[in-house]
Amino acid sequence: MAPVPSSIPSSIPSSAFQDIQLLPSLPPELILEIVSCVVEPSSKPTNNGPYGDCMSFSSRMKTLTNLSLTTPSLRALILSSPTFWSQIEIKIIKDSACSPPLPFLNELFARSREVKMSVRVVHWGEEHEDFNQGKGWEWIPGATREVRKLLERNEHRIEKLCFEFHHLNGTEYTSRGGVKGSRWQSLRHLEMYASDWAHVHSMQMDWMESVLAEASPETVIVRGSGAFGWSVLGKDMCRMKRLRIETEVPEILAVRIVSRTPALEDCNFGKIIQVSQVGSQSRSGPSGGIELSALRRLHVGSMRGVGPFLNMIATPRLRDLEVDFVETKKARWDQEVFARFIDRSGLGSRLRKLVVRRGAMSQASLRECEEMFSPKISVDLVS
Repeated sequence: MAPVPSSIPSSIPSSAFQDIQLLPSLPPELILEIVSCVVEPSSKPTNNGPYGDCMSFSSRMKTLTNLSLTTPSLRALILSSPTFWSQIEIKIIKDSACSPPLPFLNELFARSREVKMSVRVVHWGEEHEDFNQGKGWEWIPGATREVRKLLERNEHRIEKLCFEFHHLNGTEYTSRGGVKGSRWQSLRHLEMYASDWAHVHSMQMDWMESVLAEASPETVIVRGSGAFGWSVLGKDMCRMKRLRIETEVPEILAVRIVSRTPALEDCNFGKIIQVSQVGSQSRSGPSGGIELSALRRLHVGSMRGVGPFLNMIATPRLRDLEVDFVETKKARWDQEVFARFIDRSGLGSRLRKLVVRRGAMSQASLRECEEMFSPKISVDLVS
């Protein structure tokens, strides 16, 4: 390593430094960039809840508070920057307490001004460690109703909305009614998680269903345990491009959802279950299939084979297809139905990737699958 010079080389005239002035402080724009690097979520996933944000809401608020205490100028800069207050997490317990308290929530929405927002609402049906600490909670009868009103007043700028439902069995969920005219037209990303969807569906959820009926997000993600059953999902969702339902979903509901979402490009059904026969209704595409003309990627998981679902759809622009046999003892590969699906969709020369998980395919079916495509594709069998 070359030695660091102890003085300015004599070859550089001193007159070259006469016009240089030291900055008294960093410009506000650069300071905001530095603070953003500290508090904004990174791309590295963590185990912070079902959605894996890098920094939790409480940690984010604490970091912003600590930074704002450094100097008066930095405090003024942080408090006046709407983007730092545009990500909010609200916790509700038993419809009788919420965190942060409502006055603080109103302050957060006010400080975010008119920028687009990301909001996560976490519902608990029982006390948990955060609540037992007794910090940052406010006792409010009908907390869900008050939070709902707050969200509806700001729905025109909520771009991402996440709902979590934990252990709601026996919880009074008072959510009837809503602000007339709420349309949720700014919502682009909707996520929902439930520790038990059966408990959620057994309760009064008019407001949640109204959000699903009115919003038209581009991305919808559903996670958790149990069978998802909100049949209103997909209604008038003409902008939806990405759908991911990782929990169980009835076959008839899966067909109904895709029939309502013509712009769908990426679709993932983690576990389709059969609760009743899918009728012959909703057949609108060529040769009797529901045509999904924009679909490029499709993942279908099923306990009994994916033949019945594929038999109801046509995907003329599909590029990647992944079939997952969730329980191989009950599932079987239906080569005849698959061949009709490929022919109906015209995928013989278009499909580029086929993945079959859990090995529920005979060698004869494997060879037949590979030979029905031109150019010939390789079928990936994943155990």
